[in-house]
Amino acid sequence: MAYSASSNILFSRLLAYSVHHLRTCQFSQRVLVHKSSLLSTSNPSLNTSGIAFRSLNLFTKHKKKLKKECTFLLRHYSDVPLTSVKHPDMKRGSFAVLSNEDIAFFKKLLPGRVITDESELLPYNTDWLKTVRGASKVVSRPKTTQEVSDIVKYCYDHNLAVCPQGGNTGLVGGSVPVFDEVVITTQLMNQIISLDQVSGILVCQSGCILEALDHYLSNYELTMPLDLGAKGSCQIGGNVSTNAGGIRLLRYGSLHGNVLGLEVVGCCLFFSSPLQFVHCRFIHHMEN
Repeated sequence: MAYSASSNILFSRLLAYSVHHLRTCQFSQRVLVHKSSLLSTSNPSLNTSGIAFRSLNLFTKHKKKLKKECTFLLRHYSDVPLTSVKHPDMKRGSFAVLSNEDIAFFKKLLPGRVITDESELLPYNTDWLKTVRGASKVVSRPKTTQEVSDIVKYCYDHNLAVCPQGGNTGLVGGSVPVFDEVVITTQLMNQIISLDQVSGILVCQSGCILEALDHYLSNYELTMPLDLGAKGSCQIGGNVSTNAGGIRLLRYGSLHGNVLGLEVVGCCLFFSSPLQFVHCRFIHHMEN
C-alpha cells in the first residue's frame, strides 16, 4: 500500500494503542488486522518518527499476545449472525452465483489484490458495530478508476451483484454485502493527485483517509472542511457519498457544497443544484 508518512505514523499510533487495549478498543483491533503490514522496517517513513519506532518496538514485544488477540477477533467476527439469517424476509435478487471462472478473471485483472480466504473476508463482510454480516466470497482491491470500470463492466455482463466499500466505518450496515455480492473496496485508491495552493483545490482518489488528507494539507497551512470521530479510518469517497457532517459543518458548510468534481463509474448522479459541481466525469461500465 502507498500511504503518506503521516498516515503511517497514524496507524503506528493506533497499533501501539491496541497493544494495551486489545479487548476494549474495537477500532484499534480492526486497524491491527488490516494495517499490520505497515509496521515494517523496510518502510523508511517509520524509521523517521520516534513515535512510530516506539510503536514498532511495542508490536515486537507483544507479538505473541497480538497473535492470540487476532484469533479472538476473527472468532468474534464469525459470531456475528448473517444478515440473511437475521432478516429472513430479505430475498436475494436474481443474480448469478460467483464461479471459479469469475474469481480467475478478478485475479488476472488484479494480481495479488484479490481476497478469497474466508478469515480475511470476515472484516469486509462485517459492519463496524458487528451487527450484520454478509457472505461475499471475494474482495477486489483496485488502484485505478479504469480497474474499477473493468470490474463493474464484468459484473454487469455476468449479472453479478456488487458492493462498493470504503473505510467500512458506517454505523448502519450500508457498506457491507447483504448476501454474496462482489465487494469492491477503495482501500488501495489512496493517492493524492494534485493540490492548487492558490485556489485551495485538492484532487485525490476516493480511498484517501480523511486524517491523512488533513495532515497533508496542514503542511500548506490548509485544512479539510470535514472533521469527525472516524477520521483515522474513514475514506473521503465514503464521506462524500454520505455527505458526512462533523464539527466543521457550521463553519465550512456541507461536504457536498465543497466538492467541485467527481469521476464516477457505472451509476447515475442526481445533483441538488446545477451550480454545485463544476466538473463531473462519468465513466459508464459499458464503455469498451
